[in-house]
Amino acid sequence: MLELVTTPTNFIKVGEEKNSMHNKPTLSQLRELYGLSTPDLARVAGVELDQVYLMLRGLPVSQKVADQVLAGLSRLVGQPYTPDDLDVTILEEDAS
Repeated sequence: MLELVTTPTNFIKVGEEKNSMHNKPTLSQLRELYGLSTPDLARVAGVELDQVYLMLRGLPVSQKVADQVLAGLSRLVGQPYTPDDLDVTILEEDAS
């Protein structure tokens, strides 16, 4: 079962199961695995480069940005990815 964890810095982790943190890959790991450049990912996703860098560092982004970046990743690699598939941090106000 998925659990939303609120932290003092006003964001939550989405896609982490209780007692199994870090079982899901990060965007950084997948970018490296597939040999993707960060600018290419940002371009295909239709987002600013700094938003992709935030995600790569595990920092919070809006739900919309996370969805766009993962849709871009999916297009580039031919495999569908959603925020539930990765260790992604979504801004709290967008996580409802």
